[in-house]
Amino acid sequence: MRGFRWARVGLQFDNGSGASYWHTVRDSLFEKCQTGLYLNLPSGGVSLVNVQKCNVTTPITGCCYWTGTITDSPLCTDKSFLALRNNDVSDYAAYVQWPPDTMGAVGPSHFVANIQYVIAVFNKTSGTLQEWTDIGTFFGANVPADPRIIYDQQCQRWIACVADKADQSRNVRLAVSRSSDPSGLTTNWDKYTLPVAEPGFYPDFPTLGADANGIYIAVHLYQPLQNPTAWMQKVVAIKKQTNCLTVINPSDIHVLPPLSSPYIWFVIQATVNFDAVAADGIAWFVAKGQGQPGPIQYGRLKWINGTPQFLEDPWNNSLSAPQSYFDLDNNFSFSAPQKPYGDNNQGITMNTGSRLMMAVVRNGHLWTCQHVGLNAQGSYNGDPESALRTGCQWFKLQISTDGQSLSIADHNRIYDNASSSPYFYYFPSLMVNSAGDMVMGFSGSRDTEHIGAFYTGRRANGAQPNKPILIQAGKGFYGGARWGDYSYTSLDPNDGLTFWTIQQYAETPASGENPALAQRYGLWVTRIMKNP
Repeated sequence: MRGFRWARVGLQFDNGSGASYWHTVRDSLFEKCQTGLYLNLPSGGVSLVNVQKCNVTTPITGCCYWTGTITDSPLCTDKSFLALRNNDVSDYAAYVQWPPDTMGAVGPSHFVANIQYVIAVFNKTSGTLQEWTDIGTFFGANVPADPRIIYDQQCQRWIACVADKADQSRNVRLAVSRSSDPSGLTTNWDKYTLPVAEPGFYPDFPTLGADANGIYIAVHLYQPLQNPTAWMQKVVAIKKQTNCLTVINPSDIHVLPPLSSPYIWFVIQATVNFDAVAADGIAWFVAKGQGQPGPIQYGRLKWINGTPQFLEDPWNNSLSAPQSYFDLDNNFSFSAPQKPYGDNNQGITMNTGSRLMMAVVRNGHLWTCQHVGLNAQGSYNGDPESALRTGCQWFKLQISTDGQSLSIADHNRIYDNASSSPYFYYFPSLMVNSAGDMVMGFSGSRDTEHIGAFYTGRRANGAQPNKPILIQAGKGFYGGARWGDYSYTSLDPNDGLTFWTIQQYAETPASGENPALAQRYGLWVTRIMKNP
């Protein structure tokens, strides 16, 4: 769905004297416009198909005829700014690599982007860059990868981590701010090394969660590609002190024994839990591995006399998806199309497979999401050739009252059912607010459009946009093939209702660069609210 935003007139139609034309406005959203549609059509008219509005003073004005209506959108964007791009003429552009591992979170006054290889602080009101440094310097990491960051609303602190893949390190680095203000990246944060290293294994794809009792990091450990059948997982649980993260003592850090799994690239997602949790309450983890279409595994961790213990392996409990889908693999064999440049029609790989992208607990439910391969009917018949597009699906899982199990309470898929030239949607992230509204951000492209940034969502009452809403259109061909490896959507702590999402889109090539080989992208930050 295309947006017309912050305009005096969103869209104007004029017919000259004696001319008679019918126009169609389709799949459009007018936001914060003085006038949505201005018609100067002595004859003819306009047909409105799936047109929505938010904060529009006058939806339609002028003369002549129209059919259809402009309805209220359940969600709308309120603020939007460019966080950074890797062809800026700025010092930090040289550090921005691909894939960016799109990651950033909102706090009381700031938005912090923690990506490959930059951590940057922005004023969230103006979008102004206030401070930045490379993440190797920030974390003290030699080969930093897969950065994460959250704002812990319960402790009012920023928490960030990164995998260090240097041969002499092979650990996870953790950073915690000393206040709710992230400024002072080199002076106002405490840094820690989490010893997850195992001989011959490298840390990869750490996930970051928190609840009232602790901070949780799950990390995948793998051996080099010459031995791709060896892997394991570890979970680090860090006990929060009574004074809530003022300082983390070595005795607070617990590295649990390695977990094995039957699946390669099995990824455990630690959850961000907004609900109240008793001192002996459950910390939830969900997991998904390559080559296991359907099941979601989950595990429960409990603090027993100050020591964290898994009550079972995270894959001993499983939930089957209510519909089938093609499980995207991890070997670059499935790609999304983009608008070609000349003869170069290289697609975009989703080499993370259909792993779960993030998880959040809110009001007794655990929400998670992933991207999957689908056919035009939004399903899959077992033939890989029938998976003609990718979509983003979310799950709302009910936590049992006794804290023993999860069950699927709700589920949906966002996909394009067009018979030709469909959109592919990928790398989703989601968040749920205190009212039970959900927003999911993701990337999208098709063979006639460059890679853009999108979002959709669902109000607690079930209202949702008819189609994904374009946040930022792609601007150029992306020649790097690999995209991702994830994105992030966070919740504004000031009201507990407003969403912020950071999403990746394709940028124009740098001056003098071959457009067919360019690997340029931007990261766009958007504030999303429910329509009043």
